[in-house]
Amino acid sequence: MKKIIKKALVTIAAATLLFSASSSTYAYTLFGGRWVTSLSGSTAPDLHVYLDPTVSSYGYSGVSKTGYLSWNGISSHMKTAGTTTASAADVKVYAGDLHTTDWADTYNYTHISGKNQSWTGVYAYSRVRINNPELKTENPVLREKVMIHEFGHVMGLARVTDESTKAIMRQGDNKYYTLQTDDKNGLKAYTEIKGVLSI
Repeated sequence: MKKIIKKALVTIAAATLLFSASSSTYAYTLFGGRWVTSLSGSTAPDLHVYLDPTVSSYGYSGVSKTGYLSWNGISSHMKTAGTTTASAADVKVYAGDLHTTDWADTYNYTHISGKNQSWTGVYAYSRVRINNPELKTENPVLREKVMIHEFGHVMGLARVTDESTKAIMRQGDNKYYTLQTDDKNGLKAYTEIKGVLSI
């Protein structure tokens, strides 16, 4: 009997080690906040994105659309769609001179007016700003990467700080220009594990 128990324990230990070695770990970081959306039905809730006329005037319409559409199809609980009506938008994108060295910035708010900036509350509105003096000097592929990264923040993902991680959500030009596995798993965790508040 002791031999059977010992053999069973060795088998369980070996299986545990094998599972641990084969399972992946991810570096994504989630903000503490959530979008208020409806999870009823088979249709994923939309985050409606409005591109301010400044986006077009500085030539960022295409990269902005790539930025928000890139996150579609990853989670059944979240998708983005464009709108031409500012008052119907959950997310507004602007372009101009931010007087910083950043390519762009994003803030989520708990009030539709743009007051109460918070990464930990219930999101009601998000604002993305493109810093034209800095971003215009970069190549088109990097511009797209920047916008995909910013819309990751809109979705609820924080920056990845692990320098060895392949992720759009890593800061800077890290040579990853499309969504990586870590980015996708981050969105899935945000919407499917952490959950999105239903209304």
